[in-house]
Amino acid sequence: MVIDQYSFNPVTREGRVETSILKGTLRFVTGLIGWLNPGAIKVTTPTAVIGVRGTDFIVEVHDVK
Repeated sequence: MVIDQYSFNPVTREGRVETSILKGTLRFVTGLIGWLNPGAIKVTTPTAVIGVRGTDFIVEVHDVK
């Protein structure tokens, strides 16, 4: 897993999280950023980009051939 972008301003309560995963399993709990703005969470895999609309999810990436 790579954290491509992470920002959070506690004063304005604005933030963004973008991650990438090439292989394996990732459990993600979005926390305050996802609760305040679910559209600010993005996960990229080799075959898809996932826009998160919940607060707790699992991504599983198998070998791509």
